[in-house]
Amino acid sequence: MSKSGIISTTACIALSCLCLHCARSWAGEPERFKLANGLSVILRPISGAPNVALVTLYSIGGDHDPEGRSGLAHLTEHMYPTAAAGSTPARSFQQLMTQYPAGSNAQTGARYTVFAAVFRKESLDDELADAAARMGDLKVTDSDLMREKARLVSEVGNMFGGFPPLAAFNHASERVRPTPLGGRRAGFPDHVNAITADEAQDLWRRYYKPANALLVLAGGFEPVGARSAITEKFSDILSGESVPSPYPSGEPKLGGTEEIHVRSRQRDATPQVCLAYSAPSPGDDNYAPFLILVARLWLNASKLGLQPNEFPVKYAPLDNPEVIALVVPITGDETAAKTIERLRGLVAETVEPKLSRRDIVETKAAFGFLLGLADMPDQVLAQNPYGIAFGLGRCAQLGINPAELAQAIDSLTENDLGRAVREIFAPERSATVAILLDRT
Repeated sequence: MSKSGIISTTACIALSCLCLHCARSWAGEPERFKLANGLSVILRPISGAPNVALVTLYSIGGDHDPEGRSGLAHLTEHMYPTAAAGSTPARSFQQLMTQYPAGSNAQTGARYTVFAAVFRKESLDDELADAAARMGDLKVTDSDLMREKARLVSEVGNMFGGFPPLAAFNHASERVRPTPLGGRRAGFPDHVNAITADEAQDLWRRYYKPANALLVLAGGFEPVGARSAITEKFSDILSGESVPSPYPSGEPKLGGTEEIHVRSRQRDATPQVCLAYSAPSPGDDNYAPFLILVARLWLNASKLGLQPNEFPVKYAPLDNPEVIALVVPITGDETAAKTIERLRGLVAETVEPKLSRRDIVETKAAFGFLLGLADMPDQVLAQNPYGIAFGLGRCAQLGINPAELAQAIDSLTENDLGRAVREIFAPERSATVAILLDRT
């Protein structure tokens, strides 16, 4: 789950709000094709872009981890970009960041994994060769395993303790959508430490292959040459096995507040609370009205009195679409219970108004860049080719058709909104967590 130099969801939201008047959708008319071995490809050239984003998405994630091995997909994700591949030797994460000053990403979700890099367009042929080598000729060693286990365990420590805002969100997420088979998102340390190099190599050998992969290019490239290079470099890679169905998530633990004491790695850490709800999947009847309510929450979050660079409403429709949450510090003499009461009050106030035309406009603006609902010229898209490539790929994986989603938002009724409020944001459907600091 390592990122470097990638534009954030919040930045994408701000960008979309500025560009509703522009003339061209981020989706444009991308070229889509499929190789005989099953590799799906999307090409989206962007006129004037100096960089190219290469995004490889797999339909495997944490929900596929076997019992007692939560974190297997996450650990494999760590080794995929760093282990030796083809003629390229193993490299550290720090070396990877240096190699890609414009940004790189490796991330495991519940049911997907993404690997991405942004680079100068002159490097496209070399980058395609490296991506093909990682899909077809990865060499995971014990040395890779030791290096990446240490990094992963540190990362998970931050996610569930070291950084209180992250800890609040992740613990609350586990309550509203528990990881399958008694595991935990990103992996329990003891589960991760039990994984062998052979297990990770076998998972890669079977599933991180063309049959389960979607390769997306966005940016300054010439489509005919890119299509030819992809066909040449990827066609001989074995298809691999189809990813099995993910394990179902555990039974939600709703109601009450779980208090967790942590030792923070932040110098000025403050205790945090999180109020979380399960989010509907794309295609669910509640998805379009849910987006209306999320857009309202984003706009109303300023009422919580936080700093301008703090974003308390956590919902990432492409990165982590399963959960929506509000995370805020416990300030002054306020108790955790009082802070949670304030959050519940904000949610109740936000979902109460009737549906309006303003809701429709603001929702399309808020999700315009992320879900392809806004029209933008290439000179805007050229600023963030990764966002375009990732958005195209994840929308394809999630079954989101931007035009159909826009129509669904336009067609919403007051009854649709009311149903979503009852079925998603009812108080009894939430989970709350308080992260308290151990100062000893």
